Amino acid sequence: MPPDSWIPTRLGELGQLRNGVNFSREQEGYGLPVLKVKDFGDLVRCPLTGLDELDSKAVAIPPEQYLANNDVVVIRSNGNSALVGRSVLVLNITQPTTFSGFCIRFRADNSRADPQFLAYYLRSPVCRSRMSRFGSGTGIQNLNQSILAELPIDLPSLSEQHAVAGVLGAIDDKIESNRRINRKLEQVARTIFRAWFVDFEPVKAKAAGARFFSGMPQEAFDALPTRFTESGLGPIPEGWQTTSLFDTATYVNGAAFNASHFCDTRTGLPIIKIAELKSGIDHQTRYSKRSVDPKQRIDTGDLVYSWSGSPDTSLDVFLWTGGPGLLNQHIFKVITLTTAQKRFVYYLLRHLRSQLVEIARNKQTTGLGHVTVKDMKRLMVVRASDSILGYFDTVVGPIFDRCFCYQMESIRLEALRDYLLPKLLSGEIRVADAERSVS
Repeated sequence: MPPDSWIPTRLGELGQLRNGVNFSREQEGYGLPVLKVKDFGDLVRCPLTGLDELDSKAVAIPPEQYLANNDVVVIRSNGNSALVGRSVLVLNITQPTTFSGFCIRFRADNSRADPQFLAYYLRSPVCRSRMSRFGSGTGIQNLNQSILAELPIDLPSLSEQHAVAGVLGAIDDKIESNRRINRKLEQVARTIFRAWFVDFEPVKAKAAGARFFSGMPQEAFDALPTRFTESGLGPIPEGWQTTSLFDTATYVNGAAFNASHFCDTRTGLPIIKIAELKSGIDHQTRYSKRSVDPKQRIDTGDLVYSWSGSPDTSLDVFLWTGGPGLLNQHIFKVITLTTAQKRFVYYLLRHLRSQLVEIARNKQTTGLGHVTVKDMKRLMVVRASDSILGYFDTVVGPIFDRCFCYQMESIRLEALRDYLLPKLLSGEIRVADAERSVS
């Protein structure tokens, strides 16, 4: 039970709700970023980069349909009922941005409610439970403004709302900082990869008479050839080889599971599907005790590649962080002989992502596309000698490891936040207790 001083009210009394804008594919282009359901993931904060855009010349969106700082955006409708009801908080927005018609925006009355407190409330288990009463009983099928407006909420004083939002927000600030650092580190590593293995800048520099290449160990520079040779991919450094993407590692497809394989969470291992790769293990994850090939089991630190699904959002390479699990079909476990090879293949798949997505999109049916083994055998890449890959690893290895450390720290912080969230929002623990937990 919430403290007696908390006031029972409803969400609709604490702010205004507005549906997003509807538009056609033909109206997409450049000019006005638009938040879509695909951008939510499991994020708490609204992503402000990488959004699709509407053609500002083809569609006129009134300013009242723009997002503003402290808005909360909720998914109101989606074919995947697990996504309905998810929300993100808008912070640090700097340019006009709108949101799609499959979403509802909530704009709080700051004199009565802390927007960040309400954003966390909308993410809380108690709120999700209350939302589900309007669905099928097992999931939320659709939301609308009336449903959201009627959601009951026990409201603490404004000062306590600020304090609760401050504790949870501090955790999410650190998580966001880790993500921001990882994006920059990833960009650095990918730039190095491209310079070495795509543009061959160090070899070109040595061929031109340079005695050193910035960012490359001297012994690595000394080991480079000074000439190029023709290949099916054009000129490549002498002594290097072309090979198929499929031959850069061992790609093992996950196992097929059906309802008869599922079991209680306490007796089996989680089945890792694309949803788990993107958002982690949650209450919808299925478990199994089925015996599979050891190569179809994964653990923290394993490299996997999702080769089937929505091309733009599902096809990608992932470094698994969720502990022991059973890999589902449509995902390759990427097995390499050495750590240096593992990191090379990771950045190679990152570099090739747009090409692989295009391959999948060209075979897309009913929203899904895929990259087959045959496609991976046709896609040729350049591979340097093992010694050069070793030198590459001495440069990018520390970046790769640092990114992984930040990723693991964020997982621990998310677990702490998710533990504190329902307790703070119910009054089971008060802010002073939570601050001691954070410190």
